[in-house]
Amino acid sequence: MKHRSRKLGKLLLVTAVVFCTSLFTANAAVLDEKQREFLDGVNEELSINYGFQEYYGLQSTDGMDIRAGLLVPGHRIVYGSPHDINNGIYRNWGYTREGDNYPNEDYSPDRWAMKIPMEQWQWVESPWYKVSPEHADYNSTLAKQTTIANMLKSYRFDYTSEYYTDGSERGVINDKYQPNIVEGIRRKYYYNPDGKTRVLLSNGKTALDGSFEQKDSSGNYVIPWYKYVHILQPPTKEALGLGVMVHYSSGQYWYVTLPIAPTKSVEAVSGVYKEIDHAGGCFLDNPKKNGEVMETYIIRGLGYSITEPEAVKLSVWLVENLDQEKQLAHDSLPKSSWGKLILDKELVFTSEKPYAVEKITYAVPQKGSKSGIIVQTGTKSTVESYTWHTPGGNLWYGSHTTSKESIMDWLPWDSIKAEYGISRGK
Repeated sequence: MKHRSRKLGKLLLVTAVVFCTSLFTANAAVLDEKQREFLDGVNEELSINYGFQEYYGLQSTDGMDIRAGLLVPGHRIVYGSPHDINNGIYRNWGYTREGDNYPNEDYSPDRWAMKIPMEQWQWVESPWYKVSPEHADYNSTLAKQTTIANMLKSYRFDYTSEYYTDGSERGVINDKYQPNIVEGIRRKYYYNPDGKTRVLLSNGKTALDGSFEQKDSSGNYVIPWYKYVHILQPPTKEALGLGVMVHYSSGQYWYVTLPIAPTKSVEAVSGVYKEIDHAGGCFLDNPKKNGEVMETYIIRGLGYSITEPEAVKLSVWLVENLDQEKQLAHDSLPKSSWGKLILDKELVFTSEKPYAVEKITYAVPQKGSKSGIIVQTGTKSTVESYTWHTPGGNLWYGSHTTSKESIMDWLPWDSIKAEYGISRGK
């Protein structure tokens, strides 16, 4: 009996060792090669930029396991289980590393029946402080709205003027993401997923009026979005991040999710790409009435091959009630008199995509009035193209080119049609 007992003891010991080993092995092998490569890349970038060592692990600070299946190709770093299901759709994918709810960005907003552009919504600055009882800006009303408050528990990557306990300032972290945030707003709330139709409000007007990306004379963004965006997952050079913004309407607080664009897609804003002073191109067609707006596409491209990305600035002004004499003399007038700047962005050309397309919309002129657009590409002082029209038709002055003209044969029209769903004029 003793002999059999010793054998049984050894068997149990070996079984326990194998069992424990399998547990550790399973944890170590929870990520496949692509998933591990993605997570390592994020950790390396956070280490270089902020000194965080192995920030994202296989478990959250609360001990929840990482959801490996969301890492690639979705680039979502989520822990725990999805929760808060409504009509078969989860409101939250799980939790962040720090325990905040990680929202499903495809979950429909609880409130979208707004009639004013998003730029004019009553956004809440630093909402993460509003739910912290120990903070001077604590707001008990917002804190009781747990659907939102549970997304705002931590603020490691958020804008703040306060300091870590070791005295290092955190305010330098989040404001650097302003260009990423602006590009994220464009991606989600400027166009629908089809890339052609605009996101609309309850009154049928476009969700953004264009001022979301405007800059002042010093080159600073007019709207400091970084003060409103709670960063749940910081963007990296290659991967999207995720944020949430809180706004106040009808006596209640509401939230919207926001993809934060990867740094690679906005590097031209900070001058990483080679800046050029001109890019050729045309209008797709004369501006036409489409519902309550005038609509046209501006197409720009490079007539030469490149190996490294290049960027050029595209600016569009909406001119209203400017007489023909002044319209024709715009080059001699200060830009402040040209009208309202409705687009001011960097176009990035790569060897794979040496072209760019921007859809431009603006209000249909009222009866008896006129309006038009002035377009400037690059740093040249000469405005290349502009149009002036009335509700009854189009009157063209100065230099302009449309896609149907033979001098535009050099643009890659097949690629443009495949990506943007627009066809060259005939």
